[in-house]
Amino acid sequence: MPDDQQKTRITHPSRVITLANLLSILRAFLALPIVYSLARDRIVLAVLLVLFAVVTDWLDGYFARRAHEVTDLGNK
Repeated sequence: MPDDQQKTRITHPSRVITLANLLSILRAFLALPIVYSLARDRIVLAVLLVLFAVVTDWLDGYFARRAHEVTDLGNK
């Protein structure tokens, strides 16, 4: 892989807060409303939240690849 296309390793703590990581954190917080919706038999809401989580999963991968960003958190 040419040097100009290598992924940038983010090591500075202030750079760990990237758009891709924020989307991942948002997706983690969606777990509670999804479980609550399922427990209350609100299947349509649960499905919509899961679809939103799928979209944010795709978007965080897209933004990370586009910015050539790799963090220690996202590299594991």
